Amino acid sequence: MNLKETTLSRLNVNKFKKFNKITNKSLFFSYDWLSFLGEIYNKDPKISYYFNKKKQIEFFLPFINKFTRTSTKSVSLPLCVVPLSSFHNLEKFISALRNKTDEVYFHSSNLIEGTAIVDNFYLSTLDMSKYSNSEKLFKSLNKSNIQRKVLKAMKQNFTLIVDGNKKLFEEFENLQSKTRHRQGSPDYPKNFFKNLTKFLKNKVKIFGVKENDKLIAATVFFWDKNSNRAIYAYGANDEKYLTKNRGANQLAMWLGIEYAKKNNFRYLDFGKTPLSNKSLLTYKERWGAKTENCFMLVHPKKATKLDVKRDSYFFLIFSKLMRILPFNIYKFISETIFKYL
Repeated sequence: MNLKETTLSRLNVNKFKKFNKITNKSLFFSYDWLSFLGEIYNKDPKISYYFNKKKQIEFFLPFINKFTRTSTKSVSLPLCVVPLSSFHNLEKFISALRNKTDEVYFHSSNLIEGTAIVDNFYLSTLDMSKYSNSEKLFKSLNKSNIQRKVLKAMKQNFTLIVDGNKKLFEEFENLQSKTRHRQGSPDYPKNFFKNLTKFLKNKVKIFGVKENDKLIAATVFFWDKNSNRAIYAYGANDEKYLTKNRGANQLAMWLGIEYAKKNNFRYLDFGKTPLSNKSLLTYKERWGAKTENCFMLVHPKKATKLDVKRDSYFFLIFSKLMRILPFNIYKFISETIFKYL
């Protein structure tokens, strides 16, 4: 096995894109996604990879440095969504990496020998190929929690935006910040969504619901044609309209799902859910998603675990504090701590 290491800036882009086009099964292993992460983290992502006998790239693993309270860890990318076990020769690749002294964290739906479990969660996916059209797909969704709310929203005087432009992303960024503040989660870095559209271009789509020209709910999806899936990535809503239970939130989600179905995607990926978050898992199941178990693993096995977990006591206290901070202070702190999470 010819294992090598380089950085994104020193990678042979043409060779990488050729490999990506032929072999890759995920947007999160694309050159565009890695470039986006490099911009957001202000770092040059490292990449370990190996060649086969024909000197063709057969597998690679990109990773960046993440900082915990006590040390620096090498965390592989993607951090979620597609299990690495779906790639060819993963076990060989991990075996080759064991000679390194770095701690490397990665996701897999299978346990790999010589690794330790850091975290356990579910992946939720809707297989839309079972339905011949979007109308039949809609009728399969939970009747009281999804169908009725979507139909209720459609009767409102809302303006619906399908595959919105950059201006809508700017409006969404502000709405997303307020949503995360309300939830007690750190905000994304400045220009996060502007850079998404810059690097991913037509691979990122936004769907919005407006009232009186004001954005009240929106969803952002990734278009991953290599894996034949649309990926629900981000959502935001105006709390004032959410409490009125007018269905705008569900409608924004349905607009994205319906668009994905009409564009012949097979899968709708709802991402990962912690085992402890039963309500979120139930919400995804109401949209027809099926779950599979997935693990975050670390090698070498004796390596220490990452310190931050979303369902830990520390994170719950931290989340409460974030919710009560004035919005401007919340934004400032979010910029500072983003690299730790």
